Amino acid sequence: MGKLKIGDRLTLSADLSNRFDPTAVEIRYGDSKLGYLPSDRNTTIFNILDMGWEDMFDVRVVKLAGDEHPERQVGISVGICRK
Repeated sequence: MGKLKIGDRLTLSADLSNRFDPTAVEIRYGDSKLGYLPSDRNTTIFNILDMGWEDMFDVRVVKLAGDEHPERQVGISVGICRK
């Protein structure tokens, strides 16, 4: 897989085995886990993913800043796809 760039599509998945956050949502780039949605903002998205609606979201890279704290190096947007 190539280097991450602005506009790249990402995926979200419910992490059902996360022992620290029962509603954890992983952010993935191909087979690589980039991190998690913030735990104070993930419950609704987790519930939608848990119901099997993974294809509902359009997740894109909107910011790359390698010199920032690791939790702030990649900014994403999460949109809802039109059916």
